[in-house]
Amino acid sequence: MVAVPPGRRVSKPGDSVTLRALTDVFAIVSACSMDLPDKKINGERCTGIGLEIVT
Repeated sequence: MVAVPPGRRVSKPGDSVTLRALTDVFAIVSACSMDLPDKKINGERCTGIGLEIVT
């Protein structure tokens, strides 16, 4: 596991994440979680995301 310090950007446009569930999972995804008004999320611009679920 890698710890990322708060405020440090580690992803770039086009990056992806692959997760493998070893049991049943409920996944909730947000392209733009703007429920944190005091944070500057994504340069204050919401953008689309891609999500692929493979079973």
